[in-house]
Amino acid sequence: TDPLGIDIMPEEKGPAAPPKPPILDRITERVARIRIPVKPLLIGLGVVVAVGLAYIIIDNVRNAVAPPLYSILVLPPAVSAGDISLQGVAEGLTVDLTQDLCSMSDLRVVGTSTAFALDASTMGNLQRCRAVTANFFLRWSLGKQGESLLLQADLFDTASAKPLWTSRQVSTIRELPRLKTDIAHALVVAMKVKVSDEEQQILREAPTSNEYAYSAYLRARSMLRHPDLYPVTEVIRLLDQAVVTDSSFARAQSALGWAHVLAYEGGDRVQAHLSEARARVQRALSLVLRDPEAYRAWGAVEFAQGQYDKAVERYEQAVAIAPSDVESQCRLAGAYLVKNEPEAAMKAANRAVVDDPWVARSYTTLAQVQHFVAIAHGGSREEYRAALKSYEQAMKYAADRSEYGSTHIADLLVVAQQPDRALSLMVDRLARARQSYRDLYILGRVEQSAGKPKAEWQDAFLRALELLKAEIGSHPDNAAAYSQKALVNSRLGEFRDAVAANQQALKLAPTDPTILYNTARMYSIQNDKQQAKDFLNKAIERSYSLPDILDIDLSNLQTEPDFVKIVTR
Repeated sequence: TDPLGIDIMPEEKGPAAPPKPPILDRITERVARIRIPVKPLLIGLGVVVAVGLAYIIIDNVRNAVAPPLYSILVLPPAVSAGDISLQGVAEGLTVDLTQDLCSMSDLRVVGTSTAFALDASTMGNLQRCRAVTANFFLRWSLGKQGESLLLQADLFDTASAKPLWTSRQVSTIRELPRLKTDIAHALVVAMKVKVSDEEQQILREAPTSNEYAYSAYLRARSMLRHPDLYPVTEVIRLLDQAVVTDSSFARAQSALGWAHVLAYEGGDRVQAHLSEARARVQRALSLVLRDPEAYRAWGAVEFAQGQYDKAVERYEQAVAIAPSDVESQCRLAGAYLVKNEPEAAMKAANRAVVDDPWVARSYTTLAQVQHFVAIAHGGSREEYRAALKSYEQAMKYAADRSEYGSTHIADLLVVAQQPDRALSLMVDRLARARQSYRDLYILGRVEQSAGKPKAEWQDAFLRALELLKAEIGSHPDNAAAYSQKALVNSRLGEFRDAVAANQQALKLAPTDPTILYNTARMYSIQNDKQQAKDFLNKAIERSYSLPDILDIDLSNLQTEPDFVKIVTR
């Protein structure tokens, strides 16, 4: 009953509903009822794939001819074949104009080494640009008209057969710095590159108004491109003339500082070179703050003196001002490795390859970074192969391919389990350099590492030993020969003779970095790891040399857990 006392009939319940099937069965049944239009779906999918492929192809073609970033290839001016003096001016002018353009942060400038290599090729201008993904190129010529210079220049867009900008100028040497600056400004305007106020300042001011200073500077720039023909002392002499004639010529000041760095790194290891380089850099920056070469030279001085944090900072400043300065990118990559920052090193090395892809130096830097990473990761075979691929690419552009192969590639081929190729390289090299005890030593260790019969690899070492004994007999003060003999004796198992030869080398050149590195290599071969580590530390303190650190003679150390800690700072 309810609260009022009224009777309520009980609710009648009908028969129970059948239980619902499981939810999975219900979903399956509903899906089964769906009718998929297979043919229209396939057609739609095909259209999407076709559109995607078309976009990729068109984008690749567009980037090959006109990449999104402003990018220019400055080819060297054409000059009369027999005019050597004008050739030097043309080469120096190319480098100087490229420096102006490199300081534009929104403009990618193809490296001068690649530009000169492309100029010597048989490809057409459009093919050259595609090879380096440039969307503009400058074609110009330099000739004489009486006592004056006749300069004709044309800027082309790779998407057009007609020049975007053309100039025909008659100039004296005195007017040439201003004309060069005007050309740089006109090129930037024609390409519609956005520039900052600081960058605009570079495009307004001529580097010097003194014709003698500029002439000496251009010739020095040309000589720096040919280190095998002109000693760096001659470059220093010319740049000294330039800064004496015009002490406010900032670019000549920084170039002189760079030349002193090269003299020091080339073997004339006197502190006066570093002191002079620092003084010239500071003078250059007091005149022009945005000078990438000054910061690069400053970084090299700091690096040589073991100030690696400061070196990284200076190189980063150089790259911030001129992202396309390939030399700064390569040196920054090496400095990052010293600081154990492999990812940053890889990024800098890859940028160098992108901007200067037809030169051995940039690929070698990338290969060394990859080689270092492979060792740091415990000998990854894939990473070794990546390094080998970069080394092989570099060898295509090396001045002496056989020498490059024996120096950088032969041992790595063995590590990558390609011993036959390594032996083929060394046979080719020794056919060209029969009396090279260094190459005989490399042949011996390649054969030894590849598991060749003992008699074969011992024969190579014994031949090297005979040549070394003859060298020492005629030049008893040759520390390098004694040092190399110590390595050969160690490979032959003659440890006592090796230590004696090495002691003589250290007596003759106790602070020479090469002798110290070779001493570390000798003890590593002898499996005296502690001595090897001690001398490797001493060598690094004197001069950081990545190729020596990567040498296969140090393989007993490279597998040690603390190896990366030893070789980084």
